[in-house]
Amino acid sequence: MKIKRFFYTFLCLVVLISFFDFLGYEDRLSAHAASEDMIIVNGITYVTGGNDCNLEVIKAGKLMATLTGGVKVYEIVGQEDHKWVLVKGGNFLNRVFRREDISPVNFRTMPIEEIQTLRAKSSNGILASTRDRGIIEELMNSSGRSIHITTPYPDTANYKIRLISPHLKGISCYVEAEINRNGEVYIIYRSSGIKGDEYVKAGPKVTGWIKSIKTVR
Repeated sequence: MKIKRFFYTFLCLVVLISFFDFLGYEDRLSAHAASEDMIIVNGITYVTGGNDCNLEVIKAGKLMATLTGGVKVYEIVGQEDHKWVLVKGGNFLNRVFRREDISPVNFRTMPIEEIQTLRAKSSNGILASTRDRGIIEELMNSSGRSIHITTPYPDTANYKIRLISPHLKGISCYVEAEINRNGEVYIIYRSSGIKGDEYVKAGPKVTGWIKSIKTVR
């Protein structure tokens, strides 16, 4: 009797393990990279690129799926509806993908509550922040002459400007600012294209704010 009970218990365990392994296998099959700019997770297509500012994840959430080569797809804390996800590993590094029905980020049309300034290539250590609508609106509506250069101007200071929006929960959108040796402030849009980075000369309010940060850093 004990042997029979042990046998049935063992058989049930084998069936359960096989079942959950099958579910895991199905999950792995349902997630794959169609290209470097497109992934498919559980039948949902995610794409990247097209944003007019860089995106960083403030905090990653639960693991959603694993792609070929160990590339992992994570939830973003604040984006539990999975409109945006974080992809890490392989050629993807830390890239933010959006569901294909979600439009790319255009910070000029997005409500911005606050802007923060950090040192370039830093994700923490805020140097200054402001909610001044005049400064924010001037930054969002940069109307200065746009130029493309392949060799950056010699600069005296380089900053990351983080844009805080309620429309991008859990995600930081940022552009860069540079003060060159002539004292001019440019907003920089990084590009890997042959035209080079795009430099837009900042207006007087943004220029004054950035220069005031430089004097107290």
